[in-house]
Amino acid sequence: KKQASLPYTFVLSARPSSTCPQSRVQMRMGVDTPVPVVTFDAADPKKPKSTSVQYKTVGTNIDSSADDLGDGRFKLFLNVENSSTLPGSQARAGDDLSGFPLFRKFDISAHAILRDGQSVQAVAATDPVTGEVVKIDVTMNVVK
Repeated sequence: KKQASLPYTFVLSARPSSTCPQSRVQMRMGVDTPVPVVTFDAADPKKPKSTSVQYKTVGTNIDSSADDLGDGRFKLFLNVENSSTLPGSQARAGDDLSGFPLFRKFDISAHAILRDGQSVQAVAATDPVTGEVVKIDVTMNVVK
């Protein structure tokens, strides 16, 4: 069952050869997530002494560039990094830390040769904790 679809669209200029400077798109989208940091009393290791909060950024980073190979073909370079939180209680029931979030991370670096209007599934991967399948589909639309 499909849970979510997160489309990203951006304009990218393809370089005609390796002698041209690379035109790259960088997209960063995220949120700072509070993470509790607990200090325990040395005399009673099960008793929290104090709690503070630190922040960790979670979200999606995409870097992409393209080379024009001629004959209507383009070599697309794609780097995707995605991080998110997973409530600790879902993955570690019974653990003393079950109330704390887990941070999962997904990274992919891929190259694809595409023509105008062509789509390709760059990756399909299964999250080892939740069993969710992450798929990245790429479509190239040439604007002249």
